[in-house]
Amino acid sequence: MKALSLEILGSPQIFFQKIPIQVDTRKAIALLIYLVIAGNNHTRDKLSALLWPEYDQSRARAALRRTLSVLKKSLDGQIIRISRETIEIDSNADIFVDVFEFDKLVESVQAHRHRNAELCSACRSNLTSAVNLYRGDFLAGFTLRDSPSFDEWQFFETDRLNQKLSFVLELLTNARGIRGEFNFAIEHGKQWLSQDKLNESAHQTLMKLYSWSGYRNNAIKQYRECVRILEKELGVSPLEETKELYRSIKDESFSTKSNFLGKIDSTQEFISSAELSPGTKLSDPPIIGREANLQELIDTYHSAFEGGYFFVLEGETGIGKTRLADEFLNHVTSGGANIIKSRCYPGERELNQNQSEIRLQETPWGLQDRAP
Repeated sequence: MKALSLEILGSPQIFFQKIPIQVDTRKAIALLIYLVIAGNNHTRDKLSALLWPEYDQSRARAALRRTLSVLKKSLDGQIIRISRETIEIDSNADIFVDVFEFDKLVESVQAHRHRNAELCSACRSNLTSAVNLYRGDFLAGFTLRDSPSFDEWQFFETDRLNQKLSFVLELLTNARGIRGEFNFAIEHGKQWLSQDKLNESAHQTLMKLYSWSGYRNNAIKQYRECVRILEKELGVSPLEETKELYRSIKDESFSTKSNFLGKIDSTQEFISSAELSPGTKLSDPPIIGREANLQELIDTYHSAFEGGYFFVLEGETGIGKTRLADEFLNHVTSGGANIIKSRCYPGERELNQNQSEIRLQETPWGLQDRAP
């Protein structure tokens, strides 16, 4: 066991030399976790303002000194390096952090670069281990009500990890389903859906898995639950694709896995850098047949020093409009521009003005829409 162990996916459990650390303040726990997760060194003024925003600088620094004294005592003077102006975690310290292990396991699958849903046994094992590490939300039940900046940092870290968990569960659900391991696939699918009850893809996948495993009534119940949730939360009905799936299950014409497997293999680049980790970019195939259109967009963009342009990409489904737009946005962002991306679906056309209103906020994964 490591000298210091932080199990913080769920209610925080912190051990030093296999013994739970003993501190008399939540601020000491918050400070230790922040130093470990945020990394690098931090000035005393920054940490004081983070944890004691209601104090003036002198009182805040004094509170930080007392908290550091408590931590040093509980850690036998190890782990934390303290100087006159900065504080950091000793880079040579022997530390286990479940968050880091979770990220490492997921990134190992990303590095393997599978092209479809049929993951190898090593990747399935790593993702299963990642899920098992996830006892609950990051620092579940732990808050500092008088430290809004810490709470905000905790919120974004929680959101980042939950998004990654959701994608891991999608990977496992589909991988298990392809192998005919329906009981495991259904359990992963339920966990995936629990991350976002409005995720219609998760509802669809569970409907298919129930149908293939002989639980047709459960598949129908899953559709009705999807209808209920979408109506309650958004005031919309399911997508036509979901309705068609329901009809095929209800009249027993849905009896094979071909549609599900074909959709995964033909349309999904299963390990996506945008959805797993912001650090690595997988290479895309070259754009073909739209080079002139792309260059026209780029030339027009660079000529727009004042005012602006409004581009509309029109055409039949499947001719490459989305890929062209993505290539153009990749060019724009590579030059340092900030962009806001949004996507609409046919089933959302009934949203009224109040329901369709969203707030965009920056997360470690990019811009994310959050319903009011």
